[in-house]
Amino acid sequence: MRETLALAGPLITLLGVFAGAWGTLLMCRPYHPFGTWRVLLHLASVAGMVLRGRFAEASQSIRNASDFSAINPENRFRTLEGVYVLVFSFLLQTLGATLIFADSYLSRRH
Repeated sequence: MRETLALAGPLITLLGVFAGAWGTLLMCRPYHPFGTWRVLLHLASVAGMVLRGRFAEASQSIRNASDFSAINPENRFRTLEGVYVLVFSFLLQTLGATLIFADSYLSRRH
């Protein structure tokens, strides 16, 4: 039983984190002009600029993406779908954390 808890808790929590990231991406789709993979590349690019201290360039890159986002009108179905996926991700993370807590509690009793 404990072996199942020890494995299931972190895996379910991680699945919840990925679902949360996906839901957030769906919700924010109207605010960027890119497809899914391009958004991730742009995010990495901006993060790289910030890590190198190039804050003004990072801000300008975000501003440029914002200006171009007008070409991508909001798909309210996709935005609401993102909200649902995000809420589901919180449930998964809560379940995972509960299993991790149960595993921790059971391991202290033995």
